[in-house]
Amino acid sequence: MVMKHALMKIKSLEDKQLLEVGCGTGGNLKYLFKDIRHKHGIEIDEDALKYAKKTCKNSNIFWGDANFLDEIKIKFDIIAFLDVLYHENIINVETVLKKAYGKLNDNGFLILTEPAFEVLIGDHSRTVKAKRRFRRDQLEKKLNKAGFNIVKFSRYWGYLTFVILLFKRRLLEKILPFSLSNEGTDIIHIPFINKFLFWITKVEMLLLRLLNLPFGNSILIIVQK
Repeated sequence: MVMKHALMKIKSLEDKQLLEVGCGTGGNLKYLFKDIRHKHGIEIDEDALKYAKKTCKNSNIFWGDANFLDEIKIKFDIIAFLDVLYHENIINVETVLKKAYGKLNDNGFLILTEPAFEVLIGDHSRTVKAKRRFRRDQLEKKLNKAGFNIVKFSRYWGYLTFVILLFKRRLLEKILPFSLSNEGTDIIHIPFINKFLFWITKVEMLLLRLLNLPFGNSILIIVQK
């Protein structure tokens, strides 16, 4: 919901040519970017790539490494990194951003979502092979160095979940003899907790429209070339 709200900053979205870097099993291509006609995705994990190709028939999906975007032969109107730059496979964040800049058409858009604040590193971070988390000003500086000067949208989000994750990772994970995490989510699936988190997401959407707080568990930035 947060991303859909931010995507309203891009006009004529459906006519753009999009590349999702690290598209995984294709969920974003299939649902989040469903209204875009010309969609491409690259993925380094062979199993995820195979699944994405089966389920995203209207997208051009192929093997690719974020560190070597300059090897792709075509350019795009939108390049999306949705929770990719934090990963240990990313050799140098600034280099990847510069290569993304070079693969965008004039006036093209770069979309980033990344986990925020090193203090939130915990058990789940190690499970998903997270190497880094970011501050918003830090990411904006890296984008500026890469050549991006027009910021269309830049926010922390996950205000309420920031507090929950801070409590879990700095306190509960220190005292509990078992893990509350699994590979897919930061908190194990319990129906009551799932419903609670669903309603928190609803409240978060309202807060995002009204507030621009200096913290959150994630960062969402859209910049233009």
